[in-house]
Amino acid sequence: MTSGTVSIDREITSQYQLTVLACQHHASAAAADDDDDDDECAANITRSLSIKVLDVNDNWPVFTTRHPSVTLVSDARRGSRIIQLSATDSDAPATLNSLVSYRLQSASQLFSVDALTGWVTLTESLIDVEEAELTLWVVAEDHGSLVQHASTTDIHIKVLSHQRRPRITEPPNNDTILVTQVHTHRYTHTHTADDASHVTDCCVCELVSRTTDSCLWWFSCVHVSHKIYK
Repeated sequence: MTSGTVSIDREITSQYQLTVLACQHHASAAAADDDDDDDECAANITRSLSIKVLDVNDNWPVFTTRHPSVTLVSDARRGSRIIQLSATDSDAPATLNSLVSYRLQSASQLFSVDALTGWVTLTESLIDVEEAELTLWVVAEDHGSLVQHASTTDIHIKVLSHQRRPRITEPPNNDTILVTQVHTHRYTHTHTADDASHVTDCCVCELVSRTTDSCLWWFSCVHVSHKIYK
């Protein structure tokens, strides 16, 4: 929208303040020279106006990340979230002009996208497409009442065979190992209970488990006391 030689754009300036001056000239001066703008006002009045620029849907949604890529394993579970896309629109906030929703450009049997959140979700097994590279096109569009604008981006998806993924076999995931109080040294104390016996106190530790590379060891230690007879 333009006025004279001035361009008006809500995204640049959304509101203007305007002061209007009404001036009453002397009758004799006005009759002598109607084109003289330097005459003093006999009386004047001013008014301040606030001009708000209305929004039009003249902006396209813009993806915050262009051409993202993800790597999946072929045994990934159905319903797994893969990536969240996000797009913004510079038109007036909280209006249909800036409201962005998402959809797939073409129907897919493997993936879906949430219209409001932009989350891309796996909907089918990838076993049949392992060791493959896929491209998924997603559309972000606004909802202007008179005209709508849309942008697209592609997601590069690499599918690896689940047999190539390393596995931790020991200890089990989220396993909890309980041990009694652990002493950092082994000690043996012997004293004479009577002429016929000795009492021996010691800490006995038993290996509970260890990692396959033997970097971490877990022990269970207990304090024992036994009597040795002569």
